Amino acid sequence: MIHKPQGEFENRTVYYFANRHHRGEVWYAFWDDEGRTCFTMNRDIPGLLGEAEYHDNGEVHILPLRERTPEELAVMAKQTEEHKKYRQELYKRYSFADRIKDLKR
Repeated sequence: MIHKPQGEFENRTVYYFANRHHRGEVWYAFWDDEGRTCFTMNRDIPGLLGEAEYHDNGEVHILPLRERTPEELAVMAKQTEEHKKYRQELYKRYSFADRIKDLKR
């Protein structure tokens, strides 16, 4: 299923998800009490819709929940650490002043 955000709240949740997730992490989609789609890394929330997968074109695909082997989890953990290091390097090169300028555009 491809999630299409409905309204400002869901646009913000997709933005948050897109900017917070790292390659190798598993995020989940669920509906809050008002029926809005939200995203979390907590698999213990009742009524999960499935695993959320963000695509560079802005789409969020919601896939069925699945169990992973220890080998898959190890590869994913390595990918997450590599991605976090990559993002840290980007932030070092992207000055705070430039970030503020870009926000005003």
